[in-house]
Amino acid sequence: MHFEGKTVLITGAGSGLGKECAQAFLDRGAKVAAVDINQQALSDFLAANEGKSDRILTSVTDIVDREAIDRAVADVIQWSGQIDCLICSAGLYIQAMVDEMTDELWDRHMKVNLYGSFYCTRAVAKEMKKRNYGKIIHFSSIAGERGSIANSHYTATKRGLEGFSRSVALELAPFNINVNCVAPGIIMTPIFSGKILEERGDAWLKSTPLGRFGQPIDIANGIMFLCSEYSSFITGFTLDINGGMYMR
Repeated sequence: MHFEGKTVLITGAGSGLGKECAQAFLDRGAKVAAVDINQQALSDFLAANEGKSDRILTSVTDIVDREAIDRAVADVIQWSGQIDCLICSAGLYIQAMVDEMTDELWDRHMKVNLYGSFYCTRAVAKEMKKRNYGKIIHFSSIAGERGSIANSHYTATKRGLEGFSRSVALELAPFNINVNCVAPGIIMTPIFSGKILEERGDAWLKSTPLGRFGQPIDIANGIMFLCSEYSSFITGFTLDINGGMYMR
């Protein structure tokens, strides 16, 4: 899959799965608008791709700030003239049992995971409709598929994103815009490391039929498929990438 001539906007591009996606699309010829709240992470990404810097636009933006998102999208349009793909990778994951959940923690997850994706989708959809073309990817999770202990707030946002994506897919289908989700399982990012991996790693691995945890490139590959013309007849779909840990 190659993406020469395409412009991809990726939130959360400074680390984890967002960074992997940004690198994968950049390596395959795309222009990448990398959005993240962490300025240093974006600077590091730019420095690591010095020879491709003409195809990178970095934007230090908080996705829960709707006006900042609108400005970031406008900057991408001014820079490239188009946005072909939107990948809403930025998200929040802080565990808490429901009886210990604070209003602030619940609200923060809703704001980052749901509102952030909504703000980005709304802003980009307006531009995609003008060109009668686009691909939008939201991040669900295996937690959103089957539930997860100490993650009721996180699970609620991820399940909500699936419903949001399906509704938006119906709205935007007449404009040749595909809207889909990916639902990662256990992927070796900084989130799944340290204490949480020590406590649950063995059980997770035993429940994964393919016998390994996922790597960030596994998610990037799935997203590139959904952003390619190979998936032009797929919309309103959630692609499970979990090694068989959960099957519908």
